[in-house]
Amino acid sequence: APASFPPFLEAEIKKAARQYPTDLNAQTLLAEFYFKTAQYALAREILEGLYPSHPQDLGLNFALASVWAAMGDGEKESFYLREILRFAPLNVQAEKRLEKINLDKSEKTSLQKPLN
Repeated sequence: APASFPPFLEAEIKKAARQYPTDLNAQTLLAEFYFKTAQYALAREILEGLYPSHPQDLGLNFALASVWAAMGDGEKESFYLREILRFAPLNVQAEKRLEKINLDKSEKTSLQKPLN
């Protein structure tokens, strides 16, 4: 279930994001608010806007992977997890999430194959 926030907190988060339109932390906080309130498309829009300026930011890559996972797009989730591993090859959390995606994909494929 989506989280709910007091109206004043939502207003303060949005105000900070408006005041600091290029600040990674202010924008990420707003995206996190949208993510936690299940407004995934809005979160994605903000995060993708930040990505070209911060492609090596692990937190941003994790956030994008999480948004795409919530939206049901394993391919795009995998892309951002692979980006994390490109910059931090020993990141266990990214490795485990990528393994799970690959396992789920192989299980789906094996269920679709005809039994001969």
